[in-house]
Amino acid sequence: MNAVLSAQDENHDISCNVGFTQLGTPSSFNFGTGIINSAEDFQFLLQGINGEVKVVNMINYCGGFGNFLGCAPKPGNAMMVVRTSNRLEGVLWAHEFGHNQGLSHNSSSSKALMNPRIGRSTRTVDLQECDHFSNNNDSSEDS
Repeated sequence: MNAVLSAQDENHDISCNVGFTQLGTPSSFNFGTGIINSAEDFQFLLQGINGEVKVVNMINYCGGFGNFLGCAPKPGNAMMVVRTSNRLEGVLWAHEFGHNQGLSHNSSSSKALMNPRIGRSTRTVDLQECDHFSNNNDSSEDS
């Protein structure tokens, strides 16, 4: 997450120098199949994971039905993610943490970190988004 936010990948990209420190290990599901199929599944998994990342097998529901790599309440203090490639995980985790910090999807650029569809090149943040990460981050969240 630090590398994704601090890199200036495009001319209009802001180098957002915030620091995240991982405290502990992300947890995984400990019941059922680890698949989120409904709002009820999501709410159930959120219980008791204040400030944590929960790794799940699949996310089929995140405010609507589809196939998602991550889901986080906006604003919030926890997130669900599906493990993916190392090159994409920093983008995914930073994107979901952005939702925790109150950021919505940003479709203004296909390379925006908060674009609804993430990929290895969706890493750019604007000044307003950086302010959300900087002003709300105390470096003590699991990330």
